[in-house]
Amino acid sequence: MFLRRTFTTAALVGALGAGLVAASLPAGAVARPAAPAKHAVTRAVPFTAVGTVQATDTTADTLTVAKSPSVTVSVPDTAIVYRNWTRANLADLVVGDWIGVAGLKQTDGTLVASRVLVLAPRPVPFSAAGKLTATDTATATLTLAPPKGAALTVHVSASAIIRRNGKVATLADLAVNDQVAVAGMKQVDGTLVADRVLAVAPRPVPFIAFGKVSAVNATAGTVTVAPRPGVINVPTTAHVYRNWAPATLADVAVNDLIGVAGTKQVDGTYTAKLVRTLAPRAKA
Repeated sequence: MFLRRTFTTAALVGALGAGLVAASLPAGAVARPAAPAKHAVTRAVPFTAVGTVQATDTTADTLTVAKSPSVTVSVPDTAIVYRNWTRANLADLVVGDWIGVAGLKQTDGTLVASRVLVLAPRPVPFSAAGKLTATDTATATLTLAPPKGAALTVHVSASAIIRRNGKVATLADLAVNDQVAVAGMKQVDGTLVADRVLAVAPRPVPFIAFGKVSAVNATAGTVTVAPRPGVINVPTTAHVYRNWAPATLADVAVNDLIGVAGTKQVDGTYTAKLVRTLAPRAKA
């Protein structure tokens, strides 16, 4: 009797439970068994990190890899560590070394290395060109201004090959405003050390100017052309013509129309070789 009662009660409870579930479903819907609960990940997973050594802590047996963002990695005694292809340990690593780490990320997020490969940074080739702005024979350095960017200070090695205008030279032979090209090695600390220096002295370049005479100084040997280039040196060797006839600088007058051909010197001054002027015509 007790068994029968128990069975009946269980059947009723089951039926009521089924009825409640059925009542909570929309018409025509079929109840589906509940999905099994998802299990949390409980295993370590592989990880890798590549960057540069930012810090090491031999007490905590950790290293920090500078990347974006930086990460701290535990380095147990069982980890295999190489630096420059030679077996090493955590104490051998140097800040700034290139580093690659492989290991396991633990369930608590801790990174534990199993292999660490480190390479010390090495000098790399560099080359640069620009205008020479300074030299210092005491410190064996030169400073050049490239077309773009900040000025560069370059150390010139004692064995460097230096040429100026195609001839063997020394650092002392170089002059400000020379066009310079250097090549060598950029050291780990960023210092530039050149082993080749080629320099070319700037040369005068031709110029032609037209305008109106705004001033003449026969004593100083200059004529001023407006609107530009301004003051022009007229040496006694220059050929001067006024109104198509040979003349001297003293014959040139203010307001004459003028054409000048010559050279622009390295220092930016102008020197005439040929000067032709025409006196302005009188108004009728």
